[in-house]
Amino acid sequence: MIIFRNIGDQLFLTEGSQIIWQNLVLTIKDSAKVFLSMAMAAVGLSTNLKDLKSMGYKPFVVGFIAMVTVGLVSIITMKTFTELLL
Repeated sequence: MIIFRNIGDQLFLTEGSQIIWQNLVLTIKDSAKVFLSMAMAAVGLSTNLKDLKSMGYKPFVVGFIAMVTVGLVSIITMKTFTELLL
Protein backbone atom coordinates (compact mmCIF):
# COMPACT_ATOMS: atom_id res chain seq x y z
CA MET A 1 0.00 0.00 0.00
CA ILE A 2 2.93 2.34 0.68
CA ILE A 3 4.26 1.74 -2.83
CA PHE A 4 0.79 2.32 -4.30
CA ARG A 5 0.43 5.58 -2.37
CA ASN A 6 3.88 6.87 -3.37
CA ILE A 7 3.35 6.03 -7.03
CA GLY A 8 -0.05 7.74 -6.95
CA ASP A 9 1.41 10.84 -5.31
CA GLN A 10 4.04 11.06 -8.07
CA LEU A 11 1.70 10.32 -11.00
CA PHE A 12 -1.05 12.75 -10.09
CA LEU A 13 0.93 15.97 -9.85
CA THR A 14 -1.37 18.17 -11.95
CA GLU A 15 -3.95 20.27 -10.13
CA GLY A 16 -7.06 18.52 -11.49
CA SER A 17 -5.83 14.98 -11.04
CA GLN A 18 -4.34 15.78 -7.63
CA ILE A 19 -7.78 16.68 -6.28
CA ILE A 20 -9.19 13.40 -7.58
CA TRP A 21 -6.25 11.50 -6.04
CA GLN A 22 -6.73 13.22 -2.66
CA ASN A 23 -10.43 12.38 -2.69
CA LEU A 24 -9.62 8.75 -3.51
CA VAL A 25 -7.11 8.59 -0.64
CA LEU A 26 -9.64 10.08 1.79
CA THR A 27 -12.29 7.59 0.64
CA ILE A 28 -9.90 4.69 1.16
CA LYS A 29 -8.98 5.97 4.64
CA ASP A 30 -12.65 6.27 5.62
CA SER A 31 -13.39 2.80 4.25
CA ALA A 32 -10.45 1.36 6.18
CA LYS A 33 -11.89 2.76 9.43
CA VAL A 34 -15.27 1.19 8.74
CA PHE A 35 -13.78 -2.19 7.76
CA LEU A 36 -11.48 -2.24 10.79
CA SER A 37 -14.45 -1.50 13.06
CA MET A 38 -16.40 -4.32 11.44
CA ALA A 39 -13.50 -6.74 11.89
CA MET A 40 -13.06 -5.80 15.56
CA ALA A 41 -16.79 -6.23 16.15
CA ALA A 42 -16.66 -9.65 14.49
CA VAL A 43 -13.81 -10.70 16.78
CA GLY A 44 -15.73 -9.48 19.80
CA LEU A 45 -18.93 -11.21 18.75
CA SER A 46 -17.13 -14.51 18.18
CA THR A 47 -15.65 -14.48 21.70
CA ASN A 48 -17.18 -17.09 23.97
CA LEU A 49 -17.26 -15.96 27.60
CA LYS A 50 -17.47 -19.54 28.87
CA ASP A 51 -14.14 -20.32 27.19
CA LEU A 52 -12.58 -17.25 28.81
CA LYS A 53 -13.81 -18.36 32.21
CA SER A 54 -12.36 -21.84 31.75
CA MET A 55 -8.90 -20.45 30.89
CA GLY A 56 -8.48 -18.96 34.33
CA TYR A 57 -6.71 -15.78 35.33
CA LYS A 58 -3.11 -16.63 34.33
CA PRO A 59 -3.36 -15.52 30.66
CA PHE A 60 -4.82 -12.21 31.81
CA VAL A 61 -1.95 -11.69 34.25
CA VAL A 62 0.59 -12.42 31.51
CA GLY A 63 -1.22 -10.02 29.16
CA PHE A 64 -1.30 -7.32 31.82
CA ILE A 65 2.42 -7.70 32.52
CA ALA A 66 3.15 -7.49 28.79
CA MET A 67 0.98 -4.38 28.48
CA VAL A 68 2.74 -2.65 31.38
CA THR A 69 6.17 -3.62 30.00
CA VAL A 70 5.40 -2.25 26.53
CA GLY A 71 4.03 0.94 28.07
CA LEU A 72 7.09 1.50 30.26
CA VAL A 73 9.51 0.81 27.41
CA SER A 74 7.58 3.25 25.21
CA ILE A 75 7.64 5.99 27.84
CA ILE A 76 11.35 5.49 28.55
CA THR A 77 12.13 5.55 24.82
CA MET A 78 10.14 8.74 24.27
CA LYS A 79 11.78 10.48 27.21
CA THR A 80 15.25 9.37 26.09
CA PHE A 81 14.81 10.59 22.52
CA THR A 82 13.15 13.81 23.66
CA GLU A 83 16.09 14.62 25.90
CA LEU A 84 18.59 13.75 23.15
CA LEU A 85 16.88 16.02 20.64
CA LEU A 86 16.66 18.99 22.99
